[in-house]
Amino acid sequence: MHRRRPFRLLLALLLAASGPLAAFSAPAAAAPPAPEVTSWAVDGMQVFVNYTYSPTAGADLLRFEGVIEVDGRPTREQEWPADTRWLTWADGQAADGARFTMSLRAVDTSGPGAWAVIEGALGGRLADAPTGLKAESRAQDDVIALSWTPPPGEPDARYEVVVRLAVRGPDDARRFVVDEPRADVPHALGYTPGSFEVRALTESGYGYPSPELEFIHEDQWAAPVWMQLKSRAGGFFVAWRSFKKSHKTVGRPDSWLVEVDGQPVGFQFSGGIKDTVKGFVRGLTHGTEHVVTVRGVTADFGPGLPISATGRTFAAAEQMAAPRVKPGRRGGDRTVLVSWGDPEWGEASPCCFRVTAVGRGAGGKKTTIRRFVGADLRRTDFGVGTTGPWRFTVEAKTGTGFSPVSGFSPKVRAR
Repeated sequence: MHRRRPFRLLLALLLAASGPLAAFSAPAAAAPPAPEVTSWAVDGMQVFVNYTYSPTAGADLLRFEGVIEVDGRPTREQEWPADTRWLTWADGQAADGARFTMSLRAVDTSGPGAWAVIEGALGGRLADAPTGLKAESRAQDDVIALSWTPPPGEPDARYEVVVRLAVRGPDDARRFVVDEPRADVPHALGYTPGSFEVRALTESGYGYPSPELEFIHEDQWAAPVWMQLKSRAGGFFVAWRSFKKSHKTVGRPDSWLVEVDGQPVGFQFSGGIKDTVKGFVRGLTHGTEHVVTVRGVTADFGPGLPISATGRTFAAAEQMAAPRVKPGRRGGDRTVLVSWGDPEWGEASPCCFRVTAVGRGAGGKKTTIRRFVGADLRRTDFGVGTTGPWRFTVEAKTGTGFSPVSGFSPKVRAR
């Protein structure tokens, strides 16, 4: 009997613990969002609906449910599979012009979601495509003014407008609905190619779309969408791109303006592909920080909108002392032993040394000879071919250029 007591005690403890544990429950999942109706249309007594849906994280979509009312009377309830993204229904008994309301919602493992509601009239026809599309730049208001001619017989139509702008990329479209055959699109990004299309929205749904109209928003040239700045000794390598790679080539401004700390500077172009430009800014102080700005310039609107980047020029290798010289080895082939001290390399990676000899070559003509030696060397047996006399200079070369030329060594004769 005493042996059973520990088991009973353990069982009692477990039962007591199960009460509080059972009180905890998972938080209620968020209700499914409403489907997003992208278009719908009436063809006689048949209705077609297209929609998209973004499932709730952590829930499994089960189905879509619809409730349809005609002339205020519920006429049916329907269900569609979870993978459905377009549907159709018809009412063969309603009269022409009968008004209907269709409500559509998603149902997932958390329960039913919010309704998307469509209201229209049966027996109609799709509106014709709008015509006479126009796009006008109102640069002073930072607006692109769009307008079009309504389709005939649709005085009460609303309009869905789809605008695509080059600086945003071809897949980033603005889509909105307006009540009048015109729309002002806010846009302050400068010169921009773009396009738009429009279709009427009536009691018969979305009408036929207009042809797409391409336009160019005339204003200051848009700021480049990408810029790269790489430090050099006393300057920078600069590259930029006018528009997103995903869009078609849209041309170039009349010229480019490059500024350093707000002041225009010379720019040495080194090439580019399509909308990408590359080149160099030179002549700046070594080891200093600068703001580099790039703008497109057009004849009509002047300098465009800027893109800027901040960088620091490398400190270049410092000028070296004049090298030391003495005649080369006895019995050699007209050489001079040239040596020098350790350089101050600056901030760029060391490359090598350039040693230059100036003297009298064959026939007594003035001759200059240049040779490169490794960065780890501090002396070289320099062959010159004649006795000379010769004088020597040395320069330190890094990944960003040469140090200033050293002073001349004393004159020396080779041997």
